[in-house]
Amino acid sequence: MGNNRQVSIPAFKLNRKENTRRVVKSVWRPDTLERDVFDSYLLRMGEALRRASLDEERALKVLKEFNYDIEALVKHIEKNQMHYRNYFKTLKKGNF
Repeated sequence: MGNNRQVSIPAFKLNRKENTRRVVKSVWRPDTLERDVFDSYLLRMGEALRRASLDEERALKVLKEFNYDIEALVKHIEKNQMHYRNYFKTLKKGNF
């Protein structure tokens, strides 16, 4: 084959910038929503979906998608119950 047909593989160099740990951000922002209002929202969602408990992070994510408009979100959830029941049924690893 000869030298013209040989592949040269450079030495592996670990790029530390690509291998940094992901910074976990808190989703909860007390300046945006009071805790008692959020608890009330969780209770209303639980009633609408007929679930005793909900994943708070997912519930907050959905609320944020509706610009923290609880009334609009509850109405939307009541119209789309099956979708949201399935969404909140699948728990993330580590949740029991």
